[in-house]
Amino acid sequence: MKATSKSLAFAVIGTAALLSTFSANAAQAASVSYSANTGDYLETDWTKTLTVNKFDTSLGKLTGITFSLNGNIVGGAGLENRSSSSSAVTAVLSSELKLYNSSVANGAALVVALPTFSKTFNLAKYDKKLDFGGTSGISVNDLSATKSEITSYDASYAYFNDLASLVSGSGQVSFDVDANATSTASGSGNLVSTFNTSAMAAVTVTYTYDVPVPPSNPVPPQGIPEPEVLIGSLVAAFLGFQFRKRYNQVKNGSKVQIG
Repeated sequence: MKATSKSLAFAVIGTAALLSTFSANAAQAASVSYSANTGDYLETDWTKTLTVNKFDTSLGKLTGITFSLNGNIVGGAGLENRSSSSSAVTAVLSSELKLYNSSVANGAALVVALPTFSKTFNLAKYDKKLDFGGTSGISVNDLSATKSEITSYDASYAYFNDLASLVSGSGQVSFDVDANATSTASGSGNLVSTFNTSAMAAVTVTYTYDVPVPPSNPVPPQGIPEPEVLIGSLVAAFLGFQFRKRYNQVKNGSKVQIG
């Protein structure tokens, strides 16, 4: 069967594309995570240092870092309405938990969680006893809340190189966690409130990285050229075929038509 220049051209292009696909070095995304926690509930305010494993650079190229912070709070509140009329009083138990490392981004928080619990109580006018009880007051000790936040960083983050350098290598890396109570009460203009707040935190750091995937046949057998060389040879053969066809047509006095 006689091959035409078009069929040969398609064969060259198809072969070149196939070889280019196999010769390209692909990369496969993967991730690894490490966790730590502050332990039991601690009365706020406090700062704790947590350590997790660093990213092992032998795994591949680090492309992203994700911080997951889970904050939990428990506590109680005492409320006393001292107004001459009844009032709806709202107690808000809350705490701000933040994760940071002072050597990155000037110590700015890498992730922040704000667990919050809110409840409203209807209290009668002041009964003349500041005891957080009776008809004008209340004491509650079963307040709790949890909040999880996730923040991810990649090369678009201004401090990514600093962060990547901090978490890469052998051993462990440390991060600080702050827990600061922000509990409040609102209602009548004459209101007395007291809160006790305890918090705990759990942190997970996830490293995302690219794993180089070697070609299926990284070392060609002896006598078989590299894909780039073979592609060049195919292109040269195609051009030679076109030249010989044109030469023969001119020699025989026939009309020249390429393609």
